[in-house]
Amino acid sequence: MEQFNTADKIAAYLGGGLVVFGVVAIGLLEMLFGSGLPSTGRARSSTRRSSRWKCGRTSSSSD
Repeated sequence: MEQFNTADKIAAYLGGGLVVFGVVAIGLLEMLFGSGLPSTGRARSSTRRSSRWKCGRTSSSSD
């Protein structure tokens, strides 16, 4: 299949248009309503690890 027929063109343009619309719509919603979370300017970790796991130390290491 070397050439797109009419149905292929419609599907390609519709799919691409929906992706672009989704990105723009989500961006506008984010700009208008925000995330609702306070921003401190630094990343937060979702998990906390104890100091014994840092720098490759194992649980048998003395702290």
